[in-house]
Amino acid sequence: MLARLHAVALAIASLAVLVMALVGGIDVISAAMLDWPIPGVYEATELLMVALTVLAMSSVQAQRRNIAVDVISARLPVGAQRAIALLSNLLGLIFFGLIAWQGWLLAWESARGQEYAQGGVQIPVFPSKIAFAIGMTLLVLEYMKELPAWRKEAAARAPQDIAKQTRL
Repeated sequence: MLARLHAVALAIASLAVLVMALVGGIDVISAAMLDWPIPGVYEATELLMVALTVLAMSSVQAQRRNIAVDVISARLPVGAQRAIALLSNLLGLIFFGLIAWQGWLLAWESARGQEYAQGGVQIPVFPSKIAFAIGMTLLVLEYMKELPAWRKEAAARAPQDIAKQTRL
């Protein structure tokens, strides 16, 4: 179920990239050729960038594609690596849980008040804030899913597997 939610979030993030590219490209062409930029493109791009970034975060976490510098942790004993894995998952769950909670509160207030971006064109902000809250919630669910697996995974990795990982 969570994998499907990740796929939907990635599809929406991909759509945001497409819209940003098309609108941005059209804006540049119209500004250069007709000396008439499209109003509100900057504000729309800001809001779409939030959706793009946050909706992709849970999928990146699910695939374990986050950037990690393990110069020190790769040299630690397996028990210490397990402790670090548990601590990082717990901290991620708490940190992003708080962000998701506050994100929902902000999204609710924004939707209730029909908040719009300041600028030449009134663009609604609340869809972006709702996307932010959804993305953070998906990330929290991913951390919750991973939490019980930390011990099995850390125990299954042999020291020679750890040495083969790419290090920065």
